[in-house]
Parts: sequence; structure tokens; C-alpha cells
Amino acid sequence: MRTTLPTTGTLNRGAAFVLFIAALAAFVIQSSFTQYVQSDLGFRQPFFLLYFVHTSFILLFPLHMLYLKIFTKTPLHTYISSLHEAIRARLTYPGDLDTDPFPTRRLLFLIAAFTAGINIPGLLWYIAVSLASISDVTALWNTNSFWVYVLCVWIYRMKLEPRKLGAVLFASAGVLLVVYGGTRTTAPDPDDAKGLESIIQGPPWPIVGDLLTFIASISYALLQVMYKHYIALADDPEAAAVPTGPTEDFPYRSLAGDEESTPSIRAGLLDHGVKADPPPFGLYPNLFTSCLGLSTALTFVWAFPVLHWTSIETFRLPPDAHTFWCIVGIAAGGLVFNASFLILLGVWGPILTSIGSLLTIVLVLITDILFSHSGVTLWGILGAGMIVSAFGVLAFDMMPTK
Repeated sequence: MRTTLPTTGTLNRGAAFVLFIAALAAFVIQSSFTQYVQSDLGFRQPFFLLYFVHTSFILLFPLHMLYLKIFTKTPLHTYISSLHEAIRARLTYPGDLDTDPFPTRRLLFLIAAFTAGINIPGLLWYIAVSLASISDVTALWNTNSFWVYVLCVWIYRMKLEPRKLGAVLFASAGVLLVVYGGTRTTAPDPDDAKGLESIIQGPPWPIVGDLLTFIASISYALLQVMYKHYIALADDPEAAAVPTGPTEDFPYRSLAGDEESTPSIRAGLLDHGVKADPPPFGLYPNLFTSCLGLSTALTFVWAFPVLHWTSIETFRLPPDAHTFWCIVGIAAGGLVFNASFLILLGVWGPILTSIGSLLTIVLVLITDILFSHSGVTLWGILGAGMIVSAFGVLAFDMMPTK
């Protein structure tokens, strides 16, 4: 007899929505804390912040396993077995599932590749938020939704659907309205010296920051598409709605691109004599996220002495407890955002997930209104409405049809 894992199919939609809300809030928290630490507290150590945040990903899988240990009666080795079989099914060529051993080298290669893929855009983002305004950085970063759609159409030869393209462009136009007409700055109090100083100084290198964010956005878009293609279990509406085997309409093929791949293999399950339930919701991507954290810790630590000796970034620790705990806040936001985002890539697919992430701009707009010398404008309300509407159109369009 086998131990049956808790079913996950009925959890996906509700849990994914909760993760989506958590990801939006976490991104805003991470962005605000990062700008505060680098601009207001003067701790401009982008590589240190990146390393601290991304190595914190190591905690994700152990915390998830601890949760399962406390709240379920299933032995932990059963979850490990389910992960083992899911990884074999996802990374092994379909025709070799019965003969090939565990794909260790292929897994390590993908972890190394995606470690670079997630750290390079992240480093550019950390640099950019210290050079440009948080609104500009958020807007340019979230143009990755447009590039995700372009890359999906180009790489997977998807049909160019007018409704999806229109929704992406509509959301992008909403971004422009929010960023460039969303708020109006009120005159600061002449007695508020700090407020006047912040207005006069402004971002130090806005053009450079915007350019770095733009490059990071395209790189991150490519990472999302490649993660879905090579790593994530294909249980999102986009993949589930397509027929077995690669076709003109099937954007997400198996690793090998084998025409004999089956829906069970695309879903990360074995259908050839091995009795294994799918891993609990989120456990598979959380394992991969923790692997990225461990890989970052081992491979990027060498950069500290190089950056220090070349004076590119002189190594220094947070000067006080306040700065340290703010950095912990950045790490907490980054951990929640990246964990939620990778799970959503598997459940929703990259197009819907990336468009959904545009809602962070709406939250940043609200944050600017509440905590800075800004007031809402008609353009800001219109742009926010366009972003929300575009997400709703895509969410409805990608729902599986009965």
C-alpha cells in the first residue's frame, strides 16, 4: 500500500489567489524597504542586499516541510518520494523514464542556469532603486509582462491572439498613465528641511536606473518563460487546455519536445508503474526556490572580495540594528514574493502571472498617496483601472473551458 498525500487539485485556485495577494503586498514592501535602506539610510550595498535576500530562499523548503510535519499525519519521507518522482518525470526524456536514473546532472545544470537568471536581473533591480524613483523602477520592471507575451509567441510559435495582445498593451498603457500622470506632488512645508532636501536632490541617476531596470525586465521575462518551459509542472490553464504532444497551439512542451509525451508527464506524474502521488501544493516550486538560495550562497559569495578589492562595492555590514531589521524586512518581502511568484508560474502560467504582477503598480500608487507628498489624479485612477481590467480579461480568457 502507498501513503496517499493530501490532494492538491481543489486547493490550487484558492491557494493561488491567496499567494497572488501575498506576492503583491510583498513586492511593495520589498521595494519600499529597499529604497528606504539605500536612499534614506545611506546603506547603498546592492550586491550585499541581493545576496542576503536571495540566500534567505534556503529557508523556504525547510519551513514548508516543518508546516507539513506539524499539520499533517503523512510521514516526511512520503513527501520526499513524491518530489523525487515528480523531478524524474519532469526532467527525464519521456521515452527513458523506465530506464534512466535520477537526472542529477540535468537538475544541477538547471539550478545553476536559473541561479544566474534570477540573480542578474535582481542585482540590476537593487542598483536601479537607488538611482531612479520607485515609481519608474516599478513601472519599467513590470513591462516584463509585455515581453513575456512576446517571448511566448516567438519561442513557442503561439498564435497571436488579438484579445491577449490587446489586454497586454492595454495594461502597459495603464502603467504609463499611472507613472507619468498618476500623482501630483504637493509643495512641502518650508519648515520641513528633510522634505525640502529630498525634493531638491531627487534620484541621483534616473536615466541609468531606468536603463538598468529595462534590461532587468527583459531578462526576468525570459526567466519566467524558461522556468515554465523547463522546471514548472504543467498544471496551469494554458498548458492543460492543449492536446497531448507539441502542436501549433501548445506553448509548453516537455523538456525533450517528444511527441509521445503524455498529459501525466506534463503534470509531473508517473504513469508507468511507479505509484506516486503529486507533491502537496507549492512544495515542488519551494524546493526549487530553496535550491536557488543554496546555489546563490555557494556561487556568489566569491564576488564579495572581488567587489571589495576593486572598490566597486566596499564590503560593510549594516551599521546599526535599525538598518539590519529593515534589511530583514527586504528579505522577508523578497522571500514571499519570489516563492509565490514561482508557484503562480506553474498554476497560472507566465502570461497571466506577469499581467497580475502589474497590480503592484496600483499598490505603489496607493502607497505614494498615503506616505508621500502625493495626491491622486484622474489619470492615475484611469491607469489603475486599465491594469485591473486587463488582468480580469486575461484571467477570464485563460480559465479552462468545460
